[in-house]
Amino acid sequence: MKKRQAFFRQFLEKLSTPFNKTENPLSGGRGTTKTASISYAYVQEGAIYNIGDDPRSYIRDGYRKNPNVYAVIEMIARTAAKAHYKLFDVTNPANKVEVMQHPLLDLLQRPNPYQGRAEFIENVFGYKLLTGECFIPKIRVQVGSNKGRVIQLITVPPQFVSIALDQSTGLPTSFNYVNGRYREQIMPDDLIFTKYWNPDGTVRGVSPLAAARKVVAQSNDAYEAGMKLIKNLGPTGILTVTDDNIQYDDTQLDALQKKYEEKYGGPANYGKILITGGKMNWITTGAKAEDLGLWEGQKMSMRDICNVYGVSSQLLNDPDNKTYNNMQEARKALITNCVLPELHLFVDSLNRNLVPEFEKIDGHRYCLEIDKQNFEEIREDEESKVNLLAQAWWMTLNEKRKAMGLGEVTVPEGEQFFVPNNLTGVKSE
Repeated sequence: MKKRQAFFRQFLEKLSTPFNKTENPLSGGRGTTKTASISYAYVQEGAIYNIGDDPRSYIRDGYRKNPNVYAVIEMIARTAAKAHYKLFDVTNPANKVEVMQHPLLDLLQRPNPYQGRAEFIENVFGYKLLTGECFIPKIRVQVGSNKGRVIQLITVPPQFVSIALDQSTGLPTSFNYVNGRYREQIMPDDLIFTKYWNPDGTVRGVSPLAAARKVVAQSNDAYEAGMKLIKNLGPTGILTVTDDNIQYDDTQLDALQKKYEEKYGGPANYGKILITGGKMNWITTGAKAEDLGLWEGQKMSMRDICNVYGVSSQLLNDPDNKTYNNMQEARKALITNCVLPELHLFVDSLNRNLVPEFEKIDGHRYCLEIDKQNFEEIREDEESKVNLLAQAWWMTLNEKRKAMGLGEVTVPEGEQFFVPNNLTGVKSE
């Protein structure tokens, strides 16, 4: 028990947020991991990729190398980080009562000593959007009268987690975290595991980048080609000898090559003309980026990556995509079509794996929900809904409350209609 407690203390000291500007998702929060500068490729079903189909590759070759992948994931994760929680007591299904103060709300507001609510949500979404899954160990009180109570939540880098399965049922028996000298076995009851559906039927989640590996590989290659194009702009052509009687030996060719590199290579010498002796002829040596289609191809790659995550490329400054009339509408679509569905999935995991911990202690039934009022982009829609319901005299008070996602009230007025005085009914003669 002491060994387990010491592990989590050391783990929390080492593992701060891996999705900030100073740390590396590959290293589990321990600084930048150095990788060798070698060429590599993955062959799968006869196709060659420069990005593997695993969490490490998605982090290394997607999040860290591709600005479009980074931008989309950060946009969704940071928008989701605005979310606040609402807790309701649903012990009486007919009377849904909001709980304003509770240890569960305190835990979600400060999940661990190193992270607040927003940073924790950003981590959860960053891991899930990038690798397709997120592992959240529950840290419990080890001794005393509160033994077993969940007091902290942390996020674990998925690339360091393996899952042991029961051979008869196929269900997880343990989650094994191994990162260098840090090793820990986490039981299913001590973990919140949220993931994307896997059509292969395995317990591991599927990263959205699995469907976009070719796109990410193509985009990375285009960036690499663009860099090489800039570094090797040099002269646009060569004026060369056309007299067959003049021949260069190896020494002269080497000198010509050296002269080219010193005087004409690199972006600073763009457009200069290389001239040799004798009768002259012009030879074009390079192609423009437009002719190679690099920039147009990058726009298509950006749109494909945005499509995988359900985000409009307009939000990534795509000049040719004006799906919405303004950025406000595009932001609203991001929240309603992407962020809120993801938040509902996450809250569903908390209701399934965390809320019951507090129900056992209190003897009440609880339900967590997302407070949409914190997203100013859709607040106007909520206000319009309130104004519409305020004029809907044909609905009872409880029907209006239900339409707003609130619980019913038990007073007699809850089932009454409130009709304006200036309305006159039509009577039959």
